[in-house]
This record gives sequence, structure tokens and C-alpha cells, in this order.
Amino acid sequence: MSGSASVVERLVIKASAGTGKTHNLTGYYLGSLGCTSKDWSEKDTKKFLLNGKECDPEQIIAVTFTKKAAAELKTR
Repeated sequence: MSGSASVVERLVIKASAGTGKTHNLTGYYLGSLGCTSKDWSEKDTKKFLLNGKECDPEQIIAVTFTKKAAAELKTR
């Protein structure tokens, strides 16, 4: 590691089909980028902004295990 420090925050969502995983992941991605939605409640805004920490798109790594889920994440 070079002279700068880095912070790694990990979020794992494990749930069965149809429970809103992709919706939540999309919210976390947008929140991580500092984007909010006018449709979000105050609770959603606090949740998805991950304590106000913003990052660049290049700092986000997303892993999914189906082509359908990957396509949905890409579309959103």
C-alpha cells in the first residue's frame, strides 16, 4: 500500500428471490455516489447514503450470481 490510507466498507445482502435485493443494491450504489432520489423516504436516504460517505464509480465492486440479476443491475 502506498502512502495513502484507504477504507473498505463491505455490504453483503443475502436473501431469497423477490425480496428486493436489486432494489436495495441500486439504492446503495446511488447513495455511495452521492445521488439521492426524490422518491426516497428520510429513512431510505439515511440508509442508502451509508453514513454520508461518497465515492467514485470506479471504487464500487458489485458481484452477482445470475445473468438476469447482472442485467438488471446494469440497466438500473
